[in-house]
Amino acid sequence: MSDAVLPRSVLSSPFRARARVAAVAAAAGGACGLAGLWPRIEDGLVLRLTMAGTSAVFAAVVLVVALCAKTSSGAVGRAIGLSSVLGFASAILPSVMLKAEDPTIPTAAFFVASLFCGPVIGFMYGLVLAALAGMTWRDVNAWTHDGTDRATRDAALWAFFPALIVLAMALGHDTQDLSQWASESDRAAHAVAAPLGVFGFAMVLGTIIIAFFSSQLRLSRRRRFIDAALAGGDPAWSLRELGPHDDLDALPRLRDGRQVLEYRGVAGAYRIAAVGRAIAIL
Repeated sequence: MSDAVLPRSVLSSPFRARARVAAVAAAAGGACGLAGLWPRIEDGLVLRLTMAGTSAVFAAVVLVVALCAKTSSGAVGRAIGLSSVLGFASAILPSVMLKAEDPTIPTAAFFVASLFCGPVIGFMYGLVLAALAGMTWRDVNAWTHDGTDRATRDAALWAFFPALIVLAMALGHDTQDLSQWASESDRAAHAVAAPLGVFGFAMVLGTIIIAFFSSQLRLSRRRRFIDAALAGGDPAWSLRELGPHDDLDALPRLRDGRQVLEYRGVAGAYRIAAVGRAIAIL
């Protein structure tokens, strides 16, 4: 009933808050993988695509798990710890790929490299992801429509940091000339490095624009709708204080307030004693 009466433009499901923040994190992680932000023992198109895919998935997993914590500090700790573990996991597949290309390299060397390099890189990624988890934990766990959009907007602003690093890597380091002693594989990897980095930047920038402006638009529309209801300009809507018999789980929480928005309908709006139906919590 609430969703049918309330304008769709003011709704933003709290159940999607974690997913939206995780999606922004995934875009940023994938862009970092495309830009080659990892120890470049080897490089190339296939390896970068592999790292981009694993980085995107692992970044999303880290945020979903971290935002389930009971406190913001717990979310930060989860993000750093889980990212360090997944950093080791993300190094396994590239190690297998490199071993297949050069069977003469001892398997133990790849294992040692994964054991030491993976967690360190994962920890560094985890510090950045932990900042996002700490920024958005309160709004995500407020379980309000306002909180969902604020968390999405903050995630978009956070994503500017990895986006700028990706752009700097693509247009700075990856555009420098190789030495004359560079191998053919290095030259082939260098040829795709800058274009992939620029593509990664464009991908995360598009995510930023969509996430920021869509969430900001819903916040603005919701604010105007609530302001109109508070002003009493529309007789079809009325406000009252939250009571002990209100079903908090059944009513959508547009924001974290203590007032109930009631709808009396167009026919009953002009009756002084019209009885309204609880629609949402403001």
